[in-house]
Amino acid sequence: MTNSNNLAFALIASNQSQKEVTANVALVQIDAILNVGVIDLDLATPPGSPAEGDLYIVAAGGTGDWATHDGDVTYFSNGAWVFIDPNAGFTLWVTDENTLYTFDGANWIPSAGISVFISGGSKQILLNKTAFTDSASFIFQSALSSRAEFGLIGSDDFGLKVSPDGTTFYQALEFDNTTGNIDLKQNITASGGDITITFEIYVGQGSLASAGTVTLIDALVGDQYKIVDLMLSGGGTNFSGGGGDRNLSIQDTSGTVTYGIIPAATLQAIAPARWGDTGLAFPVSVYDFHAATTAGEDLVVKYSGGSADYTAGDLTLRVTAKKFMPSSFVTVGQGDVAAAAQKTLLSGSGADQFRVTNITLAGSGTNFSGGGGDRDLAIQDASGTTVYAIIPAAILQAIAFGTWGGTEVPYPVTITDIVVSTVAGEDLVAAYTGGTTDYTAGSLSLTVDYKKVA
Repeated sequence: MTNSNNLAFALIASNQSQKEVTANVALVQIDAILNVGVIDLDLATPPGSPAEGDLYIVAAGGTGDWATHDGDVTYFSNGAWVFIDPNAGFTLWVTDENTLYTFDGANWIPSAGISVFISGGSKQILLNKTAFTDSASFIFQSALSSRAEFGLIGSDDFGLKVSPDGTTFYQALEFDNTTGNIDLKQNITASGGDITITFEIYVGQGSLASAGTVTLIDALVGDQYKIVDLMLSGGGTNFSGGGGDRNLSIQDTSGTVTYGIIPAATLQAIAPARWGDTGLAFPVSVYDFHAATTAGEDLVVKYSGGSADYTAGDLTLRVTAKKFMPSSFVTVGQGDVAAAAQKTLLSGSGADQFRVTNITLAGSGTNFSGGGGDRDLAIQDASGTTVYAIIPAAILQAIAFGTWGGTEVPYPVTITDIVVSTVAGEDLVAAYTGGTTDYTAGSLSLTVDYKKVA
């Protein structure tokens, strides 16, 4: 054997003269590729004034001294270019791209990621920063473009940011390093069901004056919330001045649902109070105690009653609220769907779109029967573009309790329809499908949980 297996170094023969020449050539080659970065891998023509040891990967279409060496590693030594034919797995750092590239046997490809396996007992990773405004964080990328970052990002609070393009970042969460409090920086979407949140908010007289409002929860399209608990902190400054005599109302934007009234007497002599106490009374309407905010409306605080605003004062409210999925309870009778008719479960108009989150078939009702009926019952948008479930004839003829995904109300054949919205502006309906003959009797009750997405 006259050359090494991998890099084809010339081996020193037993009776060779000037052995140092052969050894030095190998050492220079090792020096060129070990612990240094490739300057560029996009050049097909040699640079005009290379320095000793400059290292490149020849791009496709090599010319001049680089002709016929596409994809080779090359370094400049003693006034000439020396070439290395890479093997699969050869990995080099490309300095102008700040990226590792690996030869796969045919092409140089950027490293898609780094896998680390650590086994054994307790392990810790320490990231230390020098100044408060520095960052100590982890960044996650897609195609070399940043998509998420978490850690101490420009402060000593622990944060999480996300980005759609690697340039614009949105703060999602922040954990206060002095208190442990969690600050949710964006709106919350409960796509899978209920979610309960508790937060404190400062309410100052200046924000309420002249029919002003303080937003407690900023609702998105279709969002609805229920109050679970309210507390009035004993801290703050008594409301006073200007002959003020207002009460304070906690309600949805339109005032359709009012959850509590803090009376003027409490505002003028602030003391701790909990929902239901004299100082923070339950709503006058028992319905409002259980009701959700009007769809899409914010939960707010505003003055009510009296005739004059205060000129000073502030308080702190602690609010526990539940964001929930609205539902529709509908009885579907045989006559509602006979002769290709449809029973509307949710009414859509304009650009309205709904996404079903659960379907429940009540165990009560009257079995579908008569007329030799053999139809199934589909839950779908009006055009049938998206079919969420098909209740089979056997269940219609012997009604039993069931939920979405079970035998009684199976998931759609096209499984992706589970997360697809109705066609814009179309109703969500129940309609016969399959079979050849309608029934002449029968009814059932359905509860459809949904999210209005547009």
